[in-house]
Amino acid sequence: MRQLGRLPTVLLAGTPLATVGAVKKLLLLALAAAGAVYAKKKIDEGKAEQALWAEATDAVKRS
Repeated sequence: MRQLGRLPTVLLAGTPLATVGAVKKLLLLALAAAGAVYAKKKIDEGKAEQALWAEATDAVKRS
């Protein structure tokens, strides 16, 4: 480590702190993207389910 009054600029195995921050940002971005994909999938499933129920419960049309 350097002097006591300063924060160390290097973590384990010589990884710079800036790199660690970039990795954290990328992980958060990936997590946000995965959450958005999951939410979109659930919304689409709900719409499909609603369409099935609407078709099944529609008034019968006489020909």
